[in-house]
Amino acid sequence: METNSRFRIPEFDVHLAQQFEEIREHIKINAQTFAQKNLPPLQSRKLNTYFEEDHLKYQALIDAVNKELQYKSACDTVVEHKAITEARLRNNNHKQVLVREKHIAYAAKLKGRRPPYGEWRVALVWVAVMLVNMFDGLLAIPIFEAFGYNLGESVGMGVLFGIMLAITAHSFPKMVLWGKTLWQRRAIAATLLVLLVAMFSFMAFHRAAYIEGQMADNGMGHVVVSPLPFVLLSTFLFLAAVALNYFYYPTEQQRDAMHEYLHDLKIKRDNEAEQAKHAAEQVAIENEHASVRQINAAKLVYGSMLESLIISNAHQGFAEWKKFNMLTRPDNGRPASFDDHEYPYNFVTNFHSVKLI
Repeated sequence: METNSRFRIPEFDVHLAQQFEEIREHIKINAQTFAQKNLPPLQSRKLNTYFEEDHLKYQALIDAVNKELQYKSACDTVVEHKAITEARLRNNNHKQVLVREKHIAYAAKLKGRRPPYGEWRVALVWVAVMLVNMFDGLLAIPIFEAFGYNLGESVGMGVLFGIMLAITAHSFPKMVLWGKTLWQRRAIAATLLVLLVAMFSFMAFHRAAYIEGQMADNGMGHVVVSPLPFVLLSTFLFLAAVALNYFYYPTEQQRDAMHEYLHDLKIKRDNEAEQAKHAAEQVAIENEHASVRQINAAKLVYGSMLESLIISNAHQGFAEWKKFNMLTRPDNGRPASFDDHEYPYNFVTNFHSVKLI
């Protein structure tokens, strides 16, 4: 596992450096003090009692490292977080299994199914019906002006007239179906058409009169304009709108099927989003645990490095103690114990040579 080896406590590093210097000065004094007494004896093979005080100072530094970095706490944090992470991952995996099982069912339900009609078909039919009837509504603007309305009001009324024609054309097949029998439906259709033709005739009469007046004002004399073409045009546009709606607007059964299809498709997409969410949660949980391990492993590496540094300084200090002791002895002798290069004490460490969790 990679760890963040840059984890450091600069203030503690400075403190250790100061302690090393102080211990090193004390080692010189201690070595010279024993040397003035010609200690240790030349024949002695034991050095434990002479360097023990300085060794304990180095051991105290190792204890200070553990107090600062809290080895047991770092290990316990990783172990506890690992158990929590495993429980969270088990719960997340269980959710993923359930979601995948539902996804299989949804996919099987939608397999081979296609929408009964295009997504934009309803809107396009409405637009087409509206445009066809709006043409007739715009042609009625001069009529409303002839009724005494200003241009703005006439335009608004013409637009509303076109919208009402479009709604009527859209509702025409439904109104015809109010009849229970075939003849009832024929009677309803005929009645509606008669009413519409009557309205178109009224509008056509005023439209023809408006055109006659305009021609007379332009000096063209008295010209008779027949309202019949206008009646036929309005009737044709209305029937065209009815035909567009009848042949292209989805039936109630098709709309129900489309609603069911879109509902099932939404459930499937929501399921896929839930799968992605649980997958992202799993990655987040794993990354969170990896981060905890990395931070605490970095502490362990740092602690191990400090302990190694302290032990190295202790060995160096021990060598310097022997050196200063020999240089300042009145007997100019070399104790036999100095031939043993092994450090005479064992350190109690926490981080040294630790195995990362």
